[in-house]
Amino acid sequence: MKSILDEKLYSLILSLPRLMNSANEEMKIAKLEIFKGYIQFYGDLLNSILNSSVQMERLLTSLLQILELETTDIRLVEEHSINLNKALDSSENNNRFYKKRFRHFTNTKIFEIIQDIIKYLTIYCDIDLLIDYLIENCRTSAILQKEAILLMNQITLNAADKLDYDAKALVEMLVALYLEDDLFNHPIRSSNQQQQQQKPSTNTIDWNNSTTENNHFQLDTISLETINSNIQLICLLIEGISIFHNF
Repeated sequence: MKSILDEKLYSLILSLPRLMNSANEEMKIAKLEIFKGYIQFYGDLLNSILNSSVQMERLLTSLLQILELETTDIRLVEEHSINLNKALDSSENNNRFYKKRFRHFTNTKIFEIIQDIIKYLTIYCDIDLLIDYLIENCRTSAILQKEAILLMNQITLNAADKLDYDAKALVEMLVALYLEDDLFNHPIRSSNQQQQQQKPSTNTIDWNNSTTENNHFQLDTISLETINSNIQLICLLIEGISIFHNF
């Protein structure tokens, strides 16, 4: 009986990304509720079920794909042009997080269920194993990098509720990661926007800055989707740091 349930869980994990691409919102909610029910049913046994690195990787990969963020919406750039800092609201609970738009769903109920799933994974699974995989994904590939940070933020948010776990050590490690130049330093505006905010000097020439024109050309060629992606990446990093502040 247990082996049958295990196989059904593994099959569901593999099918979730495909389901999120094709099914209607009601079906997505129903399948995610079933998945959450499996996790609650297994409870403390979940860690042994997913102890295999292969199964854990499949689960996290599925969650990353499900949580893929929308990057084609022009409104992200418009909001940023007002003030990036306003992307985060410092009020209580989830209202302090910037509004996320997901590629595969719009119903907020779906994200709420996924948040519950992440909470149970944090409680029942090896947090270090979860985080290690996500950090590796974050450092080795720009694909789904934002989503990996989103997952790490959610895991950290729930880590304080796990008994006998040193959440402060986790926070110290993630702060160091989030402040790395490779993550934080990304262009979030075109050179035209930069030039509007800067007054060029007619009296002096900075001969050391010989790559300025080339850098402007590179920024001009950045797509809207890339700028949107960079904006959301930085918002998620700031969001994570705001979570770490509570530890």
